[in-house]
Amino acid sequence: MIQFFMSGGFAMWFILAFGLAALIGAVLFASRPDELRLGSLRAMSWATAFASIAGFIAGVAVTFAACAQLPPEHANEWHLIAMMGISESSSNLILGASFLALTWLVIAIGLRRLAAREAR
Repeated sequence: MIQFFMSGGFAMWFILAFGLAALIGAVLFASRPDELRLGSLRAMSWATAFASIAGFIAGVAVTFAACAQLPPEHANEWHLIAMMGISESSSNLILGASFLALTWLVIAIGLRRLAAREAR
């Protein structure tokens, strides 16, 4: 798990913070459903998604910059380095998507409870 987190780089801290905030907000929403909370949950979800995408793009950019600066004797191995860098950069997308999936699963529970309460 530590290696997974380190593979994603600095952006993983933002994804963790935004993802945890969204997930905690979703749990609060599910326990006490209120339509007013949905706006902030959507915003935190977008923040998590954008942090994930930005982290992935930053990682790919660093990888390609490193590939472009390879010494001539290793220039024919650029594709191996690129694959490894893209693989590591994908950690950002994996963490962000996992948080978003969990968050929206919990929000779905809250929405169901909200609909049941309004139906009474």
